Amino acid sequence: LRNVSHIATANHRIRIAATVGARSKWMGAKQRALAEIESLDLFTKEDVDEFERHLGMREAASVVGMALSLRNVKGALANSAKVATAEAQAAFKSSVANKPSINRQKQAGHIKGTPQHKNRQKSNKPSSIFFGQKSGDHLTQEAFSKGNPVNGRPGVKDYDFGVSVGTGPNGGMQTRVRVHQDRKGQIHGHPSGPEKF
Repeated sequence: LRNVSHIATANHRIRIAATVGARSKWMGAKQRALAEIESLDLFTKEDVDEFERHLGMREAASVVGMALSLRNVKGALANSAKVATAEAQAAFKSSVANKPSINRQKQAGHIKGTPQHKNRQKSNKPSSIFFGQKSGDHLTQEAFSKGNPVNGRPGVKDYDFGVSVGTGPNGGMQTRVRVHQDRKGQIHGHPSGPEKF
């Protein structure tokens, strides 16, 4: 019963964090719950960090919360932990597997300082840039997932984040990301839309 109580406490903390969605609350709940999660042999700190890196804060909280919920069953607690861990890891792998890969060559053309971006500048191609590779990759994947198809442009989607995602060719801030998917299924994105100064 002591283990069930620990699981319920950790699960409650994770669910609060997922509901509120505030990074500070998630970080606090994650830190408090990590010792309980690790002591029950569900996940390591590195597993939870990897979930967050690939899936984002809310989805990571949901995956961890799901594992803790599945773990909180009466009966053989040791078997439940293995089942919950396997299901959560399968959900994580499935989520990563369903994301198309990013075409590094084309994406790099929209990251300042890369050889590909320098080539675009030399050839006077108007080029918008993300603030960095990691944020550019994350925004590209999210825009692909949530974006609306562009009329008359097969394989192209736009998504407006409502906040600055990068800069346009004239140095103004842009809030949209346009994603292009090629015939191989790979994607690349770039900031787009009106520039705001």
